[in-house]
Parts: sequence; C-alpha cells; structure tokens
Amino acid sequence: MKAICTVCAQACSRCAAECGKHDMDHCQHCAAACKRCADACIEMSN
Repeated sequence: MKAICTVCAQACSRCAAECGKHDMDHCQHCAAACKRCADACIEMSN
C-alpha cells in the first residue's frame, strides 16, 4: 500500500506541476485536483 501511495504521489505531483504551467481555467482546476491527490497520497505513505 505504501509503495502504491508513493508512486501515486509522484505522478500527481508531476501532473500538478505540468498543469500549473498553463493559465487556462481547466488546467488550473486540474493542477489543484492533482495537488490534493498528491497531498493525500503523501499522507497515506507516511
């Protein structure tokens, strides 16, 4: 479980960084969702 959460956190962090580069609303919305995902996965992997 911990390993899955770590991999997910990395993927979500990459998504947040990539989506966050773009100013369009849907990109910023996606970036925020990915950041929430990453934070939750990091929490689960601790």
